Amino acid sequence: MNNFNKLLRTYDSRVLYLNKTGCPWRYLPKDFPHYCTVSYYHHKWVDHQIIEKINAEIHPKLRVELGRNEQPSAGIIDSQTVKGTPESALESGLDGGKLIQGRKRSIVVDTMGDLIIARVYAAHIYDGHAAYFVLSALFLMMNTIQKIWADGA
Repeated sequence: MNNFNKLLRTYDSRVLYLNKTGCPWRYLPKDFPHYCTVSYYHHKWVDHQIIEKINAEIHPKLRVELGRNEQPSAGIIDSQTVKGTPESALESGLDGGKLIQGRKRSIVVDTMGDLIIARVYAAHIYDGHAAYFVLSALFLMMNTIQKIWADGA
């Protein structure tokens, strides 16, 4: 289990690092394992939906531990545009409102701020259209959500 915890911490660090910098794999800090190793496990976990499975197991238990219902009844949806990297060039677009060439990520969180679902797509897709696909995926995952808050878009 020790190797798994180390790998999970490495993966978490990688996600946070990419979230902040948007950098390519080759530019990982020196204290990370070789970028090929990190990339291999990232793609393997994505392909086998390991991250979603971990989230699906932990999320209900955390809610119960905090005195909430196991499944949320409300959520909050929002999106963010991020600049693209050379690796994301095929699936990028121009967000005309923010004048950013890149991708958008839409997330739905529960009222505690815990992630329920996330989707990434080209930045040129209007938030209202993307919300349809994000919410469709959300309702396939769970049917307890009765209210969703969103910003003006």
